[in-house]
Amino acid sequence: MNILILSNPTKKQSCEFSEVLGRELREKGYAVYTDVSESAPVPELAVVVGGDGTVLRYLDTVLRYSVPVLGINFGHRGYLTSCQPECAVERIEKIARGEEKFEKRILFECEITDADGKVREHITGLNEAVLSRGGLCKAVDFTLYINGSSVISFPADGIIVSTPTGSTAYNFSAQGPIIMPGADNLVITPICASSLLHSSIVTSGSDTIELTMCGDRICDEDGTPTLVSDGYRKLSVGFDDRVKIRRSDKVLRIYGGDSGDFLRVLQQKMM
Repeated sequence: MNILILSNPTKKQSCEFSEVLGRELREKGYAVYTDVSESAPVPELAVVVGGDGTVLRYLDTVLRYSVPVLGINFGHRGYLTSCQPECAVERIEKIARGEEKFEKRILFECEITDADGKVREHITGLNEAVLSRGGLCKAVDFTLYINGSSVISFPADGIIVSTPTGSTAYNFSAQGPIIMPGADNLVITPICASSLLHSSIVTSGSDTIELTMCGDRICDEDGTPTLVSDGYRKLSVGFDDRVKIRRSDKVLRIYGGDSGDFLRVLQQKMM
């Protein structure tokens, strides 16, 4: 079995554990790699060592190979890294024998198109896309479209479009609902909306969400709206741009833990 180990390079503990894990797995006869170059063999399992943010940062690599993910928790929440370090070898051996199942998590695709309809940015994410006022010093007027029909216009600091996986992240902090991870929905949650829209809107996974903006362009030199995907990809968005978000055709297969009780695990982690 070819195993790709991806660790958080900023965490010494994570890197040291990855080295030890790699040696132990090689001794057991597994082919272990940390190289994601074109010359590396195609992995059958990706082991991500770190926190949930590490999984998000390696998402493109995982999707490139269409490989399932086992997350080893060296973070805080551990929603995506549900395997504890001491159980890693045992869990990998069970996966190799076909004794473990992976959960399927929906992903979102986000396109930024300019005034001429040309797509200038395209990204795939797992948690959420956040369109916000960025460096502007006042609220931006957003217009929300679902399946091409205008739903509502409102001033706000920003707007979150989240998957069920991301519903426990920024969406939850913004008073959005928690969605069961296996659901086929997207959640639209405003950030500090100055209107009657203070509640979230839950859409079907087959719906297409579009966002446009208008606002005072003259605030400061660096003031520009931004789109942030999964907390780390940051893009500038112009007032003439349109942001389109839909469910991706791709899915992430990830080990979800032993308990099978999402709500109980959620309560434990929130406490």
